[in-house]
Amino acid sequence: MARWYLGIGVGFGIAAATAALSAADAPVEKLDFGRDVRAILSNNCFKCHGPDEKQRQAGLRLDQRDGAIAKLESGKVGIVAGKWSDSEIIARLTTDNADLKMPPPSSGKKVSPEQVATLKKLAATLHINQSSLPLLEAHRNENCGIIIS
Repeated sequence: MARWYLGIGVGFGIAAATAALSAADAPVEKLDFGRDVRAILSNNCFKCHGPDEKQRQAGLRLDQRDGAIAKLESGKVGIVAGKWSDSEIIARLTTDNADLKMPPPSSGKKVSPEQVATLKKLAATLHINQSSLPLLEAHRNENCGIIIS
């Protein structure tokens, strides 16, 4: 009986290790800003965090990279390059607090979990040493896994 349990345990261990290796070997799809990100931001965020300085809220400008990674009026940072978990936009998109939720519930807009995952990937793969690049400038960077077009 003990041998049977050991065999099952080893079998599950091998299966888990194989699955982990397969996932690690799988090609990582590059994030294309034009295809994957721009529509999310323009449809849900640019009205209050876009190019119109008179409409801009909280000092956050998401249509330019320098504005997206800059310190906000609150002292927080919209997108922390390389760390989605410290990015204020992710915190605001995922909070249950209606007073902090973005987009505001009153706007009628909603960012899906898949779209939040895309924005997390953007923050996680953005590199701080590319700060001179505008967020929407046509650019291809193989090192960070983001294609900005």
